[in-house]
Amino acid sequence: MALVWRGSSWASKLVREAEESLTTRQRLASPREMRRPWATQLRDMGEVSHQKFSAVGLDQRLFQPFPSEVVFENYVPRQFYIAALALRNIDRVPRLLNVILGNSPYFELISPSNEDYKVAPGMSSTYRILFRPDEDKDYFDELIIITEREKFFVPIRAIGARASLDFPEQLNFSECPVRFSTQKTLLVRNVGKREACYSITTLSPFSVDPSIGTLGVGEAMEVTVEFHPPKTGVYTSPMIVHYDTGEDVHKSLCGTAVNVNIRLDKSSLTVEKTSVTLSKLRSLVIHNQSAITAHFQWKRFVDLEEEERQIPGDGSGAPSVTSFAQVSDSTGPSWRKRAPGAKKPAEFTIRPCTGTICAKGHLDIQVTLCSNTVKRYKLALVVDVDGVGREVLSLPVRARCVIPPLRVLHPALTFGRCSLKVPYQQMLTLVNDSNLPGCYWALPQENKDAAAVWYSSPEPRGIIQPQSSVEIPFTLEVQVMGKQDTVARVAVFGSKESPLEIHLLSTGEGPVVHVHPSEINFGSIQVLQDASRTLHLSNQSVIPASFSAKMAGADSCWTVGPSQGVIPAKAEVSLAVTANLDDTEQFKDEVVLFIENSRAYVIPVQAVGVGTTIVIDKPFGPELNLAPCFSLDPCCYRFKMTNKGRRTHLLYWTTEGGTTLKQRKRLPRISKSKGKVSSCGPVLKLQPLRTELMPGQTAEVVLKGSCSTPQVVKEKLLCHAIVGKEGVKNLIVQVDVTCEFIAPALQISNREITFRVEKHPGDVLAVMYKPLSVKNMCSLPLSVVLALEQPFSICTADQQPLPADAQPMKLRTGEELQLCIGFNPAYEEDLLIRAAEKALKIKFLEHPHEEQVTVRGEVYFPNLQIQTTAVDFGCILNDSKDVRYMEMTNCSPLVVQYHWAFLKDSQVNPVRFMETEPLALGVEEVFDILPLHGELQPGQSQRVSFSFFGHANTVSQVTALCRVEGGPSYEVALRGEASRISYLLDTTEIDCGLQVFNKVTEAALTLQNSGKLGFAFAVLSPGTGTAASPLPGVPLVVPSRGYVEPGKQQVLKVYYLPGVPGVFCRAFQIQLGHLEPEKISLKGEGTFPRIHLDLPRNIKGNAKYEKILLKAKEKLDKGSQREEAIALGEAVAAEPRVDDSGTVWDAQLQMQMEEMLVEEHALEQQKALASRPPEDTAFHQRVHRRLLKAELPEYVLDLGYVVPGDIHTHMVKLTNTGHFPASFKADGYVLYNTGFSVCLDLVKRLPCCETKTFEVCFDPQSANVPLGKVDVLLPIKVRGGPTFQVRLRAIVAEPSLCLSRDRLEFSSVQCGQWQEETIQLHNTSQVPCKWSMSMNEAVKEVDKHLPASEHDKLREEMRPAPCGFEVLPSAGTLAPGQQCHVQVRFSPTEEKCYRGELQIQICQSSQRLRVPVLGCGLEPRLELSPAELELGPLLPQSHGEEGTVVGSLVSLDQDQLSFGAVVRQSYTCRRVVMRNAGDAGVR
Repeated sequence: MALVWRGSSWASKLVREAEESLTTRQRLASPREMRRPWATQLRDMGEVSHQKFSAVGLDQRLFQPFPSEVVFENYVPRQFYIAALALRNIDRVPRLLNVILGNSPYFELISPSNEDYKVAPGMSSTYRILFRPDEDKDYFDELIIITEREKFFVPIRAIGARASLDFPEQLNFSECPVRFSTQKTLLVRNVGKREACYSITTLSPFSVDPSIGTLGVGEAMEVTVEFHPPKTGVYTSPMIVHYDTGEDVHKSLCGTAVNVNIRLDKSSLTVEKTSVTLSKLRSLVIHNQSAITAHFQWKRFVDLEEEERQIPGDGSGAPSVTSFAQVSDSTGPSWRKRAPGAKKPAEFTIRPCTGTICAKGHLDIQVTLCSNTVKRYKLALVVDVDGVGREVLSLPVRARCVIPPLRVLHPALTFGRCSLKVPYQQMLTLVNDSNLPGCYWALPQENKDAAAVWYSSPEPRGIIQPQSSVEIPFTLEVQVMGKQDTVARVAVFGSKESPLEIHLLSTGEGPVVHVHPSEINFGSIQVLQDASRTLHLSNQSVIPASFSAKMAGADSCWTVGPSQGVIPAKAEVSLAVTANLDDTEQFKDEVVLFIENSRAYVIPVQAVGVGTTIVIDKPFGPELNLAPCFSLDPCCYRFKMTNKGRRTHLLYWTTEGGTTLKQRKRLPRISKSKGKVSSCGPVLKLQPLRTELMPGQTAEVVLKGSCSTPQVVKEKLLCHAIVGKEGVKNLIVQVDVTCEFIAPALQISNREITFRVEKHPGDVLAVMYKPLSVKNMCSLPLSVVLALEQPFSICTADQQPLPADAQPMKLRTGEELQLCIGFNPAYEEDLLIRAAEKALKIKFLEHPHEEQVTVRGEVYFPNLQIQTTAVDFGCILNDSKDVRYMEMTNCSPLVVQYHWAFLKDSQVNPVRFMETEPLALGVEEVFDILPLHGELQPGQSQRVSFSFFGHANTVSQVTALCRVEGGPSYEVALRGEASRISYLLDTTEIDCGLQVFNKVTEAALTLQNSGKLGFAFAVLSPGTGTAASPLPGVPLVVPSRGYVEPGKQQVLKVYYLPGVPGVFCRAFQIQLGHLEPEKISLKGEGTFPRIHLDLPRNIKGNAKYEKILLKAKEKLDKGSQREEAIALGEAVAAEPRVDDSGTVWDAQLQMQMEEMLVEEHALEQQKALASRPPEDTAFHQRVHRRLLKAELPEYVLDLGYVVPGDIHTHMVKLTNTGHFPASFKADGYVLYNTGFSVCLDLVKRLPCCETKTFEVCFDPQSANVPLGKVDVLLPIKVRGGPTFQVRLRAIVAEPSLCLSRDRLEFSSVQCGQWQEETIQLHNTSQVPCKWSMSMNEAVKEVDKHLPASEHDKLREEMRPAPCGFEVLPSAGTLAPGQQCHVQVRFSPTEEKCYRGELQIQICQSSQRLRVPVLGCGLEPRLELSPAELELGPLLPQSHGEEGTVVGSLVSLDQDQLSFGAVVRQSYTCRRVVMRNAGDAGVR
């Protein structure tokens, strides 16, 4: 069965959003629920199977689908998704299964078999549903599952994207003014995955704008919610957001309307008598004390109905009703004819109908016609003027009223088959073809109770606009079976014709009820207790069904309820079948169910009784709590046991574990902690331990227990029974017995009693009393004994001493004892404020528990709280005065009167002189007190001044006495000393040595007070900066002022920022008390970390650097720093470098130039620093960092021309020319993709004058650097110093050649001879060019699939003959601008045409040169002379005849000379070879 949880709107939203966030695969992987599908049709199993009976009830299907619903979510259009559906055979025999899918183009069923097949019991058959959506929208289809017994459906749903607007769950307007618009604007976003087409509805007085619209995914909009309450009160309204996908989201709106503070200064206004044509004026004031602007209007009438007046000649009845009012009128009296004698309605309204027009003024009158009659109007609007006459003016009024003709588009509505008494709805289309709006009303049904069909319209009234149509909903409910034709009518407002008729066609049908389960097995249930099972009656139809139920057995142990009732349409009614068994045996019966107009059902029921039929008359199990009792007192509980079963029971009582309860002579000790459960052995006993009960017999049992300490005792008792003739003991009763042993409990009126006595001068101290009540709060009586120590006493309620025999006192449950506690404040004799605190002890005779009450007594006298008992003036300057103050507070609740005086007995050696002659001085000349006397209120404080006059080199002391009237006296010791100032300074000259000029140097100066008198000090003209960023060149002393106690010392921190490099010397003064200022000098030298490279610097052409260079030379000529640079110059290089202008750059000159540039830059920065206040520390820190950012001349490293593929390197020496160890690093990131690289990682603390060598590498091919110039600036950052720039340069150039000829064509050459041609090569680039030449001739390929022997043979045959061309030389190297000649020789070996290609390869160049080469070879020719030889006749057997033929072989290599193309300013040559092929010489 499906468990559905329904929560609030926000919970539903969270569930919906969580489900929408799942993908289809996630949803298919984690189905949440499994439901039983409803069968739509039952089949006869005998027609398709021999197994006519099934162990599966009719409330279940033979096959359980899982999941119960196939759902696809979060899918992408035109993608495939597959879901699995498992159908498990839950029967005990194999069953046939057939699954059919509808004709949807988006879903496809993949079956494990092409035809019906049987599935074994308990096994599953898995089908797959293939889903391919075209759009991100919703899809629906159904799987039809056909088994041997039923046919049911499994739905398939595809849920498309959803929109979600993030409205708050509740919007509270709090308190708002009544009849005033209050708005709140919300920023709403569409956090869903679909465009939101929404509409928002709410109830008055709330409104939303915009209430309808569209919002894209991720977009936001502003929504204004308005609250306009018509009257005071609390308003709540739901705000429903409707989405076009069908979901509704409910939000809450609330607000409270209150009246604001707006009033009149008068409640009435009286105007005195006024003469005709004259006027009198009275005024009143409207007070608006609210926070809003109030708009007001004066009216003569209380409401609108009293204000309206009717036009003379118009109807005198009620005002005519407008079409809009007709639509909202539920009774519709104006749709019917007016009754005879009824007044004609008033159709005209004049606003205003009365008034006053000022002299020379005008007034606008509005006349409104609301016609209810079809006719022409000819009336006049007349004006009566008071004091002048009636109908002084008249205005003709003309009008015409018509009714637009309305028609029904389809006069018959077909509802088809309808279940009885179930509403169905269809839409009726009403058309208005006229140019005027019309008002219509679907008339209610007459004699509805006797009609066979009921009909109505939820929206019967409305207005139809011109040339438009409207749809009217009609709801129909069939009351009887069969076909029905019902006529409904629609009336047109104002029309005298008959209403329009519409035929409602329908057919009534009966109900279908399904009962499950088919049998009920209670299983094992407790006897003598009701056990219920649910029988579900499901009405599958849309009409209700009546039923009745009863049990088949006469004296059945079962009951069924309700025994009769009605099952609502499409609903389910549950019947409770209740069993109450009276024995531990098996019982069977049947439930007979009768359904009206349907067949009867018989449902077998069975149950087995378990438990026991022994009943206890009092509450006994499973937990028994006995009444509370005092510890050590026994508790007793009596109960009766009755056998209500059919058999005899033999009962045995034991404890848990099988221990039989026996009589105990001594109880075990229990924990004293109250509330804890006892963990010791049993303390409870039962009598009797063994009992035999016949059917219906009763026996009494007594349970007793006791405990020695207050606590909760818990034990488990077990009762076993032998039932009837069975020989086995069965556990029938198991009870946890709890007994609480309590301690006494009292309710005391006050746990703390406080007495307060204020002793004024002249008062007498007497005994005081306060009441005390004690109440017994426990359930048992108590015997109480009280004890209290002095100065307190226990008295009766009438303040008499408690008699000696009064204790112990008996207190019943809930009884209260009234007592008094006495206090004697005169228990001590001094005058100081005192307090006594004792404990009133309450003991019990029944229990050792003890209660206590705190009793406190306080006695107050006039007392003072003196801040100190001794005033020490210390040592002051000679002939000066010092005043000390002391706070004196009245710490008592009484008024204090005091008086100061010097104690005469304390004047023992009051004055002691040092280093001078003694003087005769009185106490009043050395010390003084003000005020001497006075009065202080309770809690008031008085500031008392003690003055000491410092006579030169004296030490004085005296005791002052403060007497309080009615209280004690207080003594204060006074002491003072006078002396002069004495101090020591550890140094007056501070040497800072070498310091980084842009960093703050810190020095310490110790000021020691060597005298007995403290003094103040101050630095004259102190710096205005801070310790972190002082002004450059100005010493800063911290602290700049202060005070040094006698014998103490003050360390002064001196901070100095040189600001510029070079030697510095500064001074400042310190004022010490009234003495002359001390001068402190500060000296040192400012420098900075720097480095030097053995590379030339880029100075020429820069006017700034050239000017600084001249100044540096002049400064060096003075010889001020030459000795300092000797060691640095030797470390930099042994040989000086010379630039283009011939200037020698040594280390000393470069260092001087760098210092001057840094100094010039630092002075410029100090100007900006002086314009800012010293509080701007962040700006000062930035300026300090910029002091080192001076622009220094660049170092230049030019590698010249570099060929791609070559790697040029250069070693650079870097020397620390500063006074401190230098840390630096080259920023290699700037060299990315430039071809340059440096091997200079972070160098830490390179010592002074030490050198570091690093390599600069340029590889243009690795970075794909194009041809041309490469110029990059490499910064070397020195930590704490300036940045040195190194400009790296190179020119990437590619080797190239220029040929004198682009084609070689040889003349015909005889085989065995040769001919040469010359080609000139010219290197026109700036880099050396390495070249090589070769001849190319096409080689034919051999089929690789031939056998190895044939492959080698053909390859040998197809090997090309020598090409006949030869190149001399075939390779070489040309310097930039160099030329060379290459000879190409042609020597044919056979008579044919030779073709080839001369290829010139250039190393490290993309240039490819090809020169076609042509030639022709000739064989030698043999010439015979004569060409014919003619011999004479010969005889047979003769010697024959001889003839002479001369053969000559002469061949010319070439018939002509062809020189081809010749390059200008070059030459070419041709060689002709003549060879004599004969035996004679040829000239």
